Amino acid sequence: MSKTNAVLMLESRDLLKGNWGLPIAITALCIVLGAGMQVLPIVGWIASIVIQPQIGVGASIFYLNFSRKKEVNIEQLFITFKDINRVGNIIGTYLLMLICIILGFICFIIPGIILCFAFSQVFFILAENERISPLDALKKSYNLMDGNKWICFCLMCRFIGWLIISILTFGIGFFWLYPYYWVTMAKFYDNISLDYIQSS
Repeated sequence: MSKTNAVLMLESRDLLKGNWGLPIAITALCIVLGAGMQVLPIVGWIASIVIQPQIGVGASIFYLNFSRKKEVNIEQLFITFKDINRVGNIIGTYLLMLICIILGFICFIIPGIILCFAFSQVFFILAENERISPLDALKKSYNLMDGNKWICFCLMCRFIGWLIISILTFGIGFFWLYPYYWVTMAKFYDNISLDYIQSS
């Protein structure tokens, strides 16, 4: 790793200082959309398969741009809906990923957990590669996370305190935790991508 987890988090906090507005708005939209899909039992479940991965990739686009100090706007959250082929590709990748993870948990719990971390970069990969196939997206995430799963786990653990604070504030803290987490994970993705290129 060219940068430590502590450095990635520090850089994320520095980026967010005075720039919380749009990230908090993105968080609010994600919460509203997520809650909306939970209201309707069957229709909501189907909608979550279609909408949730699109929002995940849209959020990845937004936060990759934010972390790289590029132009950001709320429309980026919904940008994948403009291309029906991209929508289908994202759904296909999402379903394939879910199937692999579920099979991992069915066989043994630990393989399922390992696959969760192995495929944790899929949304960022889909954000950067509009035409990448579902299988190639999973393969790329798997390769990027080779040797980085434990580092990613340790990075996520660093947010446990923030998670507790968010819960104790009756959920209000999530409006700050969510952007902080996503910016950090975007930086983590760039970090391991750079390491992967340099080692290839």
